[in-house]
Amino acid sequence: MKKALTLLCIGACLFTMVGCQDEHEQAVNDQIDLMEDMTEILKTVKDEDSANEAIEDLEEIAKEQKELMAEMKEMEEPSKERAKELKEEYEEKMKEVMGAYMKEIKRIGEDHPTLMIKIQKAMSSD
Repeated sequence: MKKALTLLCIGACLFTMVGCQDEHEQAVNDQIDLMEDMTEILKTVKDEDSANEAIEDLEEIAKEQKELMAEMKEMEEPSKERAKELKEEYEEKMKEVMGAYMKEIKRIGEDHPTLMIKIQKAMSSD
């Protein structure tokens, strides 16, 4: 479920961020950067102590993502042509970033299922 929600969010990001080139392209890059940051933090989770340290950082990134999503909703709708251009330009990078993120989520979920619950809660905090 979390994977589907994340992929839906990424898809929505790509679709909605395409009108005003500079503004939308920056938003795409910001989203990619946040996902990469989350992945790097998740890589540090090896036990309960490291998970607790990671949770604080993940909560901060979750807040940044929420703010970015709010900003993106305020942006003008992109033209179909521009949406297509940005999708073509960023689709592979987004797949790469999501793949690395999901790999870490899977690893933690398999190795430390109880920690994964805390981590998911931190990443979805409001």
